[in-house]
Amino acid sequence: MGLDKLLVPIYKQSSSITFISGRRGYGKTDFAFRIGEDGLEDHFFDKIAANVELSRLDPRCILISYYNTLEEWLLTEGKKLYILDELGKEAYRMDFLSAKSKVIMKLCQLVRKYDAHLIGIAPSDTLINKLFMNTDILDAHMVKMSKKIVQLKNYVTFKMSYLTEIPRTTIPFKTKYIAQFELKDPAKRRQLETLPYKERVALLYLKHRSLRKVGRLMDLSHEEIRKILEKYVASKDVALSTVNSAVDGI
Repeated sequence: MGLDKLLVPIYKQSSSITFISGRRGYGKTDFAFRIGEDGLEDHFFDKIAANVELSRLDPRCILISYYNTLEEWLLTEGKKLYILDELGKEAYRMDFLSAKSKVIMKLCQLVRKYDAHLIGIAPSDTLINKLFMNTDILDAHMVKMSKKIVQLKNYVTFKMSYLTEIPRTTIPFKTKYIAQFELKDPAKRRQLETLPYKERVALLYLKHRSLRKVGRLMDLSHEEIRKILEKYVASKDVALSTVNSAVDGI
C-alpha cells in the first residue's frame, strides 16, 4: 500500500516524534504498526522495534521492552522506528520527576540524535507529561476518531487533516498484550556480573566514558579505575588512548 501522502512530510525527515491517542478499542497500536509497515515498504524505515509482543515471528519487527537495550538498538545502522505503547503509564503528567518520565524525555533526545523515529501511544494527552506534548518536541499528534478515521495534527506542515479508510496492519501483534517498558534488562545485569573483574570495569568504561562514574558504580576511586584499565589494556597490548578512540566511535 505504501505510506499515506499526508504522512510523508513527517517521516521523510531524518527523525520524528509522533503521539497517537484515542479511545480504547479504536486501534491505536494497529495504526502505529500500519505506519511502520507502510514506511518499510516505502523505505522511510529500515527496521522497526516496539514494546509490544508479536503473536508470531515476523522479521519486520522485534520486541524491545528495556531502555538500555533500546539505546543499543538506536546505535545500529539504518533508519529506525520505535513504537512505545502505553506511554501514559510511563510518562504520566503528574509524575514528571519520576525516573521513567525522565528516561522518556531522554529517549526523545536520543531519537533526534541518532536519526530515528518514535511513535508514542496513550488514550489521551491528558495522561502525558506536558513536556512531551510540547510542539517543539512533537512532529505530529494523531487522534484515532474510530477504527477507520484519524485526525492528523501535523506540526511539520502546520496543517490539520483526516485519514480515512485505514487498513489494518499485517504485522501480527498481540492485541491483549499489556506493553511494558523498564529501565534495565536484568539479564544484561546478570551477564555483566559474570564477567571477570577487569573486563567488567573495561565494559563499564566503554559504556559510560567516565572514570568517575565507573568508580561510583564499582565503589572505587577514579584513579583506581584508571590503574585497572591501564593494566587491562596493557595485558591486551592496547594503549588506553586507543580505547578512548574506540569509545568515541561507539
